[in-house]
Amino acid sequence: MTTSARAPRPFLPDLDLSGLVIIDFWAPWCAPCRALTPVLEQFAAIGQVRVVKVNLDEHPELDDVLNIHAIPTLILAQDGIELARQVGALTYPQLQGWVEEHQRAPS
Repeated sequence: MTTSARAPRPFLPDLDLSGLVIIDFWAPWCAPCRALTPVLEQFAAIGQVRVVKVNLDEHPELDDVLNIHAIPTLILAQDGIELARQVGALTYPQLQGWVEEHQRAPS
């Protein structure tokens, strides 16, 4: 499942970050961001991870708060805890490998 976030400040506490989540920080004018969208949608369709898209043009305060200096930036989080961060677009196999490498084993 892919969702878009349009929450007011404070932002992150309003997101449902339970389970395994990829947070995609993007902007509409960013070509690599647009190229990454179908990859994320395909990955989310499997159902093992949720994808939350955050448009940084709509939430510019998050650049500094979350230390995001380039887009696309992906944050892999599990139960609200950041596990890994990736800057730049990925192919489906690269995304799958990145998630598998960094996800925590279920407790």
